[in-house]
Amino acid sequence: MLLALPTLSTQRTRLIPTLLDIFNQWVMATPKKKTTHRKKRLRMATKWTKPMRNIRQCPMCGSDKLNHHLCLNCMSKLA
Repeated sequence: MLLALPTLSTQRTRLIPTLLDIFNQWVMATPKKKTTHRKKRLRMATKWTKPMRNIRQCPMCGSDKLNHHLCLNCMSKLA
């Protein structure tokens, strides 16, 4: 009965990572400079701008108003 022993040529996996492997993960993942508040807000600006879906026409005067709010045009006529 013969058993095949693994040779060094088939075992190419490194059990101990090199120093370059360890530091390469940290160095590659970090940004070169800090992102300023302005750049961050400019990038995120399109995320917050959405079309308003709660604008309707006032049944009394026909001007635009927000849902569940009094019409400003009708209120100015009353005052």
